[in-house]
Amino acid sequence: MSEQLTNGGRRAFKHFLKFVVSGITAPFVYEVIESESKRIRDYLNIPTDDKSPSIDTEFVVFDTADSLLSIAVAIRHIDVVHFLEEPADHSPMDPLPEREDEALIYLQGQDEPYPISFDDPRQAAELISGLDSQPYYFDAFYSIVDDDGEMLSLNVAHIKLVEIEAEVVHEGQELLAHDQHRDN
Repeated sequence: MSEQLTNGGRRAFKHFLKFVVSGITAPFVYEVIESESKRIRDYLNIPTDDKSPSIDTEFVVFDTADSLLSIAVAIRHIDVVHFLEEPADHSPMDPLPEREDEALIYLQGQDEPYPISFDDPRQAAELISGLDSQPYYFDAFYSIVDDDGEMLSLNVAHIKLVEIEAEVVHEGQELLAHDQHRDN
């Protein structure tokens, strides 16, 4: 329902996902395209069977409508997802603050997100795609080298939500595809 009739004309609507994540006071609100909102709504509301998401191991992964962020949210930490439709001239979101880090990782038991800047954008792409694949293709810890050249290991089971600049993820995906093509 991206449009509604008003006075004989069409009124455009924007789509937002509002996540309330366990243990984090402020909700997360992201603008998404209509098809992503529907895909996530349908995915989370699959009747219990072999195709339903696993609460313990799966993530909801998507890009924001402006393609600035790639998001991964652990299903086990979602308390509420509110699927919002707002008139195109209205937004339930505050403007995003300027960021110095390419990624913010929200972890179980932590009040503040853990900021990360990647040494290689391939790591950002691997993290997002790894969280999107079931089961994870990495072990309990996912290790990266940060932009200072220092090793950082994330306990995947403690990740609640990940925000990564989509440009970094897409650059990493292109590099991985190039690497794979070169190796074949």
